[in-house]
Formats: sequence, C-alpha cells, structure tokens
Amino acid sequence: MLSIVIADDETGIIELCKMLIEYPNATVIGEAHNGLELLDKIAELHPNTVITDISMPGMTGLELIEEAQKSYPGINFIVMSGFTDFEYVQSALRFGVWDYLLKPLQKAELNHILKKLDGHLESARQQAAMEESVRYNLRESLSMLREKYLHDVWQSGQALPVPEIDGARVLVSEGVAMQCLLFHINSRFAAQTPGVSDASALTQKAERALEHIAALENQFCRESCSISQGTVIVSLLFYPEDTANGQSEELIRKINETLRRFNNQNGLVFLNGASSLLLPGKPEDIPTLLDQARTALKWRLERTDSAVIPYQPETALALERTPSPSTSGLAEAVAEGQAGDLEKRILSAWQRLEEQPRLPGARFRLLEEQLACLNRAFAGLSGSRERPVQISAEEVLSGEPEAEKIARRLSRRAQAVLTDYQERSRRRESSTILQAKQYVAEHFAEDVSLNQVAKHVCLSPAYFSTLFRTETGCGFVKYLQHVRVEHAKKLLKSSKMRIGDIARAVGYQDLKFFNKVFLSETSVTPSEYRKFHS
Repeated sequence: MLSIVIADDETGIIELCKMLIEYPNATVIGEAHNGLELLDKIAELHPNTVITDISMPGMTGLELIEEAQKSYPGINFIVMSGFTDFEYVQSALRFGVWDYLLKPLQKAELNHILKKLDGHLESARQQAAMEESVRYNLRESLSMLREKYLHDVWQSGQALPVPEIDGARVLVSEGVAMQCLLFHINSRFAAQTPGVSDASALTQKAERALEHIAALENQFCRESCSISQGTVIVSLLFYPEDTANGQSEELIRKINETLRRFNNQNGLVFLNGASSLLLPGKPEDIPTLLDQARTALKWRLERTDSAVIPYQPETALALERTPSPSTSGLAEAVAEGQAGDLEKRILSAWQRLEEQPRLPGARFRLLEEQLACLNRAFAGLSGSRERPVQISAEEVLSGEPEAEKIARRLSRRAQAVLTDYQERSRRRESSTILQAKQYVAEHFAEDVSLNQVAKHVCLSPAYFSTLFRTETGCGFVKYLQHVRVEHAKKLLKSSKMRIGDIARAVGYQDLKFFNKVFLSETSVTPSEYRKFHS
C-alpha cells in the first residue's frame, strides 16, 4: 500500500493530482506547498511515497530530496516538472528519484508509475521477509545445535566435537573467555509424592526471575547458551576476552540482586546459583567448567545466602582431603528389614557430621554416600523381581534446607521404600502359596511331592518349605494330608465306593496308611465316619 504526500506550490496541481490517482493501493495522506512544509509533513506522517514539484519556493527539489533522504532513506520520490526543467529532472533521477511526471499530468501515466512503484515495494518486502526468515531459521538452527551440544556435554561429562554450519563452529571460541553458571530451583516444601519431582511446576514459579537472569546474560555476554536439566538451569557464557573479568563480576552482582529479591518475595520456591572460574574459550574445557559449577552448587547446603556461589579450588581440595563419611550398617539394616535401625544409623551419621567444623560440600557428600549405599542395598534385596526403587537427592532435598530436616526426610524416605518392599514381598509370597495350593487341589490324587510343587512355583524346595509353613502355619505334608482327607470325607458321605477305592482316589495306595492318616485328622476311622453320616 502506497501512503503518499503531494507537494506543489500551486494548490490546483495538488488537487488535480489527487483527482487523477485511481490506483486502488494508493492513499494520499497529506499535502505541502513548499519544501520546508514538506519536510515537516514527512516527519509527522512518515509516508513511503512523495510526489513533489521539482521547483518550489524555499528549497529546490534536489535540496529537499537530499535533506529528506538523510533522515528518511526509505521514501520514494516522484518528481513533477515541465519540459523546461527536464535537465533538472535528469539530475534528480541520477540522485535516486524513483520516477518523474511531466506537466500537464496524465492520468494513465501517473497510475502506471504508482502501480510499478507498489509492485517494486511489494517485491522488496517479500525479499526482506525471505531474508529475515533465512536469518531466523539460521539463528534457530544455531540455537538448537548449541543447546544439544551443551546437553550432550552435560550428560556425558566429556569434551565433544563442536558441530559446524557451513564450516563455521556453532560456538564462538576466538577472543572470548568462558564461564558456566548453574541455577537450582528448590521447593521450600517437601515433595508430596515420594520419588516425584515436578520440575516444570517449579520452573514455572521461578520463570520471571529466570527470564530476567537470561536477559542479564544476553546484556553482558557476547554469546550465551542455556538448557534446563530438571530443576537445574545450565548456562554457558562467552565474554569478550579483554573485558571478561569486569563483565563477569558485574553480571554476577546483578544476578545476586535478582536472587535476593526473588527469594525474599517468594515463599514457595528458592533459587540457588553457582559459578565456575573464567577460562579461555577452548571447547575442550567446557566439561571442566560444568564440573566446577556443579561442585560449587553442592556447597549450597552450607552456603544458604541468596548469592551465586563461586567455585574455589582450595575449598574443593579441602573436601577431597577429608575422609569420606561412614555408611556402616545401612546395607545390613536394609537386608535384614530393620526400619528402626535404618533410621538410627542415618540420623547418627548426620549428627556426627554436624558436630564437626562446617566444610562446604560435606553435607551433600554425606547425602550422596548414604543414597549410593541405600540404593545398592535396595537393588540387591533377595528375591526382588521388580525394578528396585531408587531414591534421588532431589526428592530428599525438596524442603527446608536444615541438616536435621534433610536427614529426617532421607530416613523417612528410606523407611518407606523398605516397608513398601516388605509389603510387596508379602503380597508376592501370598500369591506363590495360592498358586501352590491350587496345584495341590488339582493333583492331590497323584503322587504329589514337595519337590514337585516347589518346582511348579519356581522356588527351591527348602525355601518353599519354609515359606509354606510361615504362610499357612503348617508343613506341606500335613497340608496335603488334610486336603486328601477332606476329599475322602466327601466321598464317604456321598458315594457307596469301597474304602480302599476311596483311599486310592485321594492319593493313598496303602489302605492301612490311609486309615492311620484319616484317624489322626478326624479322631475316627473311615468306616466309623461313614456309619455316622449314613
């Protein structure tokens, strides 16, 4: 659509020009009667097209066009002139004027020029849109490749080849210094569902703070890349090498302000931050940066202030030189099913830790050591046929950050896993005994043995014998006798079969032994039982 301002010192020419314009995509939005007025109209109305007389009072056409194009280079000028000014028009065309009109104006010529100009502008718009689309797709492709690369390095912990587009690396590495920042989103409330961490809900609550941090990173960094890993936001930052120290310090100062403001205002979630050292922009050093920031983030259980925790090599070294915490007795308590002892040992280890000088990272290391021991023990529980439950640090840390509360959440979670396993074991064993009883009900008339039934339910004879006695309160042989005698009683009451045939029908080939078993079960002989019920 053409938006037009018409300029001429003769009002009649302006009115004639308005009348002649019939091109549907053209609209006259203003008029001017001299060069200075035209400049004011351009500043006020921002037209994309100006139809102007080549010669007006106050400013010549060329002076006007030169002045206007300095501030408004996107305007297209169409000049009007008489035959005597044609050389002047030729100079204007060389100066960048779109086209010219000879006076007296002709309708067909005027509208043809407007149509041609509109087509040119539309083609230019389409070309610009196409170029912007290409640039956008390239930016998106670069962003996706950077994020995938950072994700792969974070997951693997190893240096990986940097992908390229048209021979250029997707990560800048020349003339930059790199740094990693991590942000952890933690709920102040313990997880309602054990083993479930609603990372998306927590991220949503911290979204505005994280967006502000991302804007700060873009402001202070030459380039940045961020990914979400559950409740951890990973940012890889690239600063100009010559100003990296100052830029990093100012960025972290402003991020600290954001963290303090967010943590003071929001009672639902809490943001922690950690930073690596600054290193030269070598892609092979990215795993080192990630590991440094990850290490510093583990110090948050001792450093509970609302600030980005900087990685300090001497602090990390001090923790490495400290003996690892003991997990003695945890695996045994799990294996023996002693929930009370399990709680006692977990809490005791945390109590001993708190009695020692507070060393950043010590609490997190104790948590990791205890979780590793517990999860191995849960995975190795005898007879487990299902995927073992594994407790994550995230679900234990969800809640108030005090050491005692962390220890009690871990204890309760471990006891819950143990209790759940024991209950599942009981249900599984009950199912096994029901299966064994069903087999006996179908095969009692045969030469059934404990070994046969144990094999049928996929257990060893010894374990099956113990399990059967525990579940039923009697031994397998005694149970088999009881089943056979019950069926014999039914036949004695309802049929005229001989007692010897009944004995064989319920699995006894020896009549004397059958009589003995029947007597022990009922306190009467088979014949006495039949006589009584006849």
